[in-house]
Amino acid sequence: MEDGSYVRLRELAVNYEIPQAVTKRFGMGDGRTARFGVVGRNLFTSTKYSGYDPDVSGGGNNPFAYRVDYFTYPIFKTFTFMLELGL
Repeated sequence: MEDGSYVRLRELAVNYEIPQAVTKRFGMGDGRTARFGVVGRNLFTSTKYSGYDPDVSGGGNNPFAYRVDYFTYPIFKTFTFMLELGL
């Protein structure tokens, strides 16, 4: 048995609204908006746990079940980019 405590940055989203002066230059009319952004998931985990991932499975909603590391692959990092055009 070992310490399975950890700190994880599970999700981070950054969005930027493009000023209307810039959108007008690209042929978008008055009142139109544009935003772009990026969402990163599972970006950082800090732990002294020696296994793949300290967020072990098992137990479901049962608080008395043992948490067992079934040696599954860790949660992977993902990046999602977005562009939103509005009226």
